[in-house]
Amino acid sequence: ISLNPEKLLLNYEDWKIDNGNIIKIEKNGILVSDFKIENNQQSFSLQSESNSATSPIVAKFENFKLESLTSIAKSNYEVGGNINGEATIKNINTTPLFVADLNIEGFKIKNDTIGNLNLKVDNKTTNLYSANVTLSGLDNQLNVDGSYNISNESLDFLVDIQKLQMKSLQPFTLENLKESEGYMNGKLDITGKASNPNVNGNIKFNSVGFVVVPLNSKFKLINDNIVFSTNKILFSDFKLQDENDNPLIINGSIDSKDYTNLGFNLNVVAKNFRAVNSKAKDNDLFYGELYLDNNLGIKGTLDSPIIDGTVKINADTKFSIV
Repeated sequence: ISLNPEKLLLNYEDWKIDNGNIIKIEKNGILVSDFKIENNQQSFSLQSESNSATSPIVAKFENFKLESLTSIAKSNYEVGGNINGEATIKNINTTPLFVADLNIEGFKIKNDTIGNLNLKVDNKTTNLYSANVTLSGLDNQLNVDGSYNISNESLDFLVDIQKLQMKSLQPFTLENLKESEGYMNGKLDITGKASNPNVNGNIKFNSVGFVVVPLNSKFKLINDNIVFSTNKILFSDFKLQDENDNPLIINGSIDSKDYTNLGFNLNVVAKNFRAVNSKAKDNDLFYGELYLDNNLGIKGTLDSPIIDGTVKINADTKFSIV
């Protein structure tokens, strides 16, 4: 396989490649030579370490813009940033092994920059993937260290959240949150099967606030913990407030034995809490101001929740349902 250097376009832009570029697929492996594409200061290359189909192959990124690839396939998670680093792959025809050390500067989703991402991943040991992932910059510091064993599908990771800004999490909500503020910190140990992990630790919220876009209502002054204890997610007087400082308090637990169908044992109490503060343009189904007193029990599962208790709609409410 070779690419025509006179007609190479990537995302409608002209890219340069050496005339002698070639990828040979042989019975005993793959041989890659002079396969390097360039555009201004960015480049991506593949090169065999020697003139043998069994030799390791090195993939190298230099100031390579992720957008050059991700903008071709539009999705909710349009990512960007500049990649530098390399990955080495060997034993392609038998038991592939690889080592990767990549740094993504200015990692972003859509138009929101999250920080700088460093990924060190390898499977030097057969069936064992080791990873060290670091997010830094923009007042963030998050480290993930650990391994995944393919043979028994087991995880062993430590997630150390020294500081993670809510603004950096906001892009992952698919535009359901805006005006986020505050940060989170904490540590999580993740072990057990990938299909049913055991998570232990806690996450602390620090002056966290955000606007829920479909409701256009701001929730703020969240300063409490969520505790993860094997197969349980625990809430103890977990409080958030509306813009008028009226509280909503959550107590109880979520059963996380099955993350695809969580079980609930929660109590939610609110006092004159403004749940909705939207205009007709914000939501097709409902809009207005909705103030509630409530004392609700939430049980059952995600697929089949059971809710009982009382809800009182207060006099300040001006609410429309389409």
